[in-house]
Amino acid sequence: MQTRALDNQLCMVVAVNRAEGSCIIDRTGHVLAWNDGDEPFVTAEVNLVDGFRPNSGGCYRGINWMQRRPHTYGVSVDEKNVGGLLVEEY
Repeated sequence: MQTRALDNQLCMVVAVNRAEGSCIIDRTGHVLAWNDGDEPFVTAEVNLVDGFRPNSGGCYRGINWMQRRPHTYGVSVDEKNVGGLLVEEY
């Protein structure tokens, strides 16, 4: 979950039914609060203006936009593309 928070630049709240493992993660991937299962819930203060930027100095939204590959999207929506599936006609 830490990696996903960093990848997507989102604060994450992970809720586990048995409480153990529930946590709050900031957008840099740091765990702000962790529940070992001994508390009913956890809380944390999240800094919404942390100034975090990737090594390039830009923002992640701009970088993710540049990493898009729209020329590959057509294969995903092509109904005739069944990949490795064997299709038998009846």
